[in-house]
Amino acid sequence: MAKTKMDKNTIIKLVQATFLIVLGILFCFQQSISGVISLIIGIGLIVYGLLFVLNGFSITKSLLTPLSLAGYAIIGLGIYTIVANLVETLLAYFPYLMIVIGSAAIIDAFVAYFAIKYKNVSLMVVKLVLGAILLTFAILILTGVITSQFMAIVSGICLALVGVYSIVTLFIKKSK
Repeated sequence: MAKTKMDKNTIIKLVQATFLIVLGILFCFQQSISGVISLIIGIGLIVYGLLFVLNGFSITKSLLTPLSLAGYAIIGLGIYTIVANLVETLLAYFPYLMIVIGSAAIIDAFVAYFAIKYKNVSLMVVKLVLGAILLTFAILILTGVITSQFMAIVSGICLALVGVYSIVTLFIKKSK
């Protein structure tokens, strides 16, 4: 098996995905240590935002790209999380984020497979499963079937799943 060298963008994407997994694990334990978690999540969001800025800069050599602007928004959210203990607000926001990401994953799977004719069936299945899981949990949270403590755990699991999904798709694309 030949060794493949990872470029700068791949390493940044791998660090971002790993951060999502760690953040997801922290969300699972949010109820018992919320003050510390807010600080860790805030710092993590700042680092995650900086990775967006660095990734945007490495691609275009400019600090004002759409990717960098998203990074600045994430950095601002991280600072606000530290200052205002924003964990509860983030948890309230999660079902809507899960709906958007889940829908986007399902639509992307079908668009890539049928419209673009990108016939990577394993990637399509991963996207469809992730989208279905996210939509199911979002509906359960919004209908009140799931409690806020359980919602924190589900949100953590979903963050970790998005991180795992990012790593899987990164290596699937790398192997092609």
